[in-house]
Amino acid sequence: MKIKILLFARIKELAREPSLEVMVSSGATVGELRSSMEREYPWLEPWLRCSNFAVNGAFARLEDFVREGDEVALIPPVSGGCEKLRVMLTNGDIDPDHLLEKLDDGVDGAVVVFLGNVRSRTGNQSTESLFYEAYEPLAEKELIRIGEEALGRFSLGKARIVHRLGQVVPGKSAVGIAVSAPHRSEAFQACSWIMDRIKQTAPIWKRDHSPDGRVDWVHPGAPETDAGQ
Repeated sequence: MKIKILLFARIKELAREPSLEVMVSSGATVGELRSSMEREYPWLEPWLRCSNFAVNGAFARLEDFVREGDEVALIPPVSGGCEKLRVMLTNGDIDPDHLLEKLDDGVDGAVVVFLGNVRSRTGNQSTESLFYEAYEPLAEKELIRIGEEALGRFSLGKARIVHRLGQVVPGKSAVGIAVSAPHRSEAFQACSWIMDRIKQTAPIWKRDHSPDGRVDWVHPGAPETDAGQ
């Protein structure tokens, strides 16, 4: 079967194309797809070592399967070299295993993962789902900026930040953060600090959907506008 792989940033420039096509056998895994790409496009090999794959909008593991018609993307490092920092906005589920991938390499003594899950209740109010909207180009840049500052501020080895977009139901993660550091204190502090900054400065908004049909955008500190509508 033929798989189309979307390319981005420097890889797209090197290929001089927005995508590449690779032939793999039916039932192939992401790892087998990567091996086929290495054979067919040898110049890609250094990039494949430090990039991730996404399938249908979510990070994919090497053992995950690909099917004809899947949207497959090669995700190059976003900042700080191949391993330091990776960020992603996604419409797919956040997998803790993906956050941990290549994070614990034996150099740092502490690895901390934080998952921000959607609650079914906040005080007396029930939530059926939350819908996340972002100004994506600026949101990605802001997540990179936050991650880069955290790397220096807390002497982190590596950092990963993933934020969901679209509809998220209770029990599912809306944000995932993973960091490695020499000591646990810096790792715990960094996760908390990153989460606080995301909520304060990243242009990502949420809309609360209640079981009774009520829909409310969450804009803390914003003026009331209903009376003027």
